[in-house]
Amino acid sequence: MKPCLSAANAAVELERKIKENELNTEIAVEQKKRQIREAQMEADIAVEQQRSQLVDRRVENDKKEAESRGQMLRATLEPLKDVDWRTLMAASSGGISAKSLVAMAFRDLATTPKRSAN
Repeated sequence: MKPCLSAANAAVELERKIKENELNTEIAVEQKKRQIREAQMEADIAVEQQRSQLVDRRVENDKKEAESRGQMLRATLEPLKDVDWRTLMAASSGGISAKSLVAMAFRDLATTPKRSAN
């Protein structure tokens, strides 16, 4: 009867080793899956950080561009701030129509104080 028990014990031991190997394989697979998920999360975080830096850089560039446009407009308009509006109208690229000139003349007559003839 001893050979039978020994064979049965060997079979049980072999089955235990097979189950242990299967369990170790499952553990290794799950650890590898976790490592892959962690690596993917790290990659996602890196992409989001780069995206955030890009947005920040765009905001800075837009702000610099707006400031530059503002300075350009100020430099362009500064010399014109003391110029009479009628002069600006006359100097405009389209010029002033005859009707507009007559209307401006009548307006000037109406708003300027009258001088005595003495």
